[in-house]
Amino acid sequence: MSYIIPIIIISILIYAIFKRVDVFDAFTEGATEGISVAIKILPVLIFVITVITVFRASGAVDLITKAVLPLTNLIKLPPQLFPLMLLRSVSGSASIAMLSDIITKYGADSYIGRVASTMTSSTETTLYAVSIYSKGAGLKKTGPVVPIGIITDMFSAVCSVFIVNWFF
Repeated sequence: MSYIIPIIIISILIYAIFKRVDVFDAFTEGATEGISVAIKILPVLIFVITVITVFRASGAVDLITKAVLPLTNLIKLPPQLFPLMLLRSVSGSASIAMLSDIITKYGADSYIGRVASTMTSSTETTLYAVSIYSKGAGLKKTGPVVPIGIITDMFSAVCSVFIVNWFF
């Protein structure tokens, strides 16, 4: 299994030689383009990280969680997972850190641990992905992509509760 990456790299090089592609020029051109995209999206990344930090530190997550407690009880979503459901659409790394905390606190085989794991694996970092890719592509308007993505993430999170209840 440890040989798969060298095999892929060698295969690409052989294919490039066969197609008479200047590998070094193609690599440097791609690296240059990657750096320019990274510079374009850096302000968006800083903004997203700042908003997440302020949102969590302000206590707003706790207030929202308490406000939606009747709804979470109705669908059997543990209230401890509502912040994960909100955060997952914004930041993958922060939601993975939160998942790790949940699993450490409640255990991987607990109901909360199973729902959190299913939720994390069935949702996407919609806001992060849309902001990064639209900025990288130079788009000013995303149209209905964000609302549809958020609705899909919430639906996936709710479905994860039903999946865990159905199969476990």
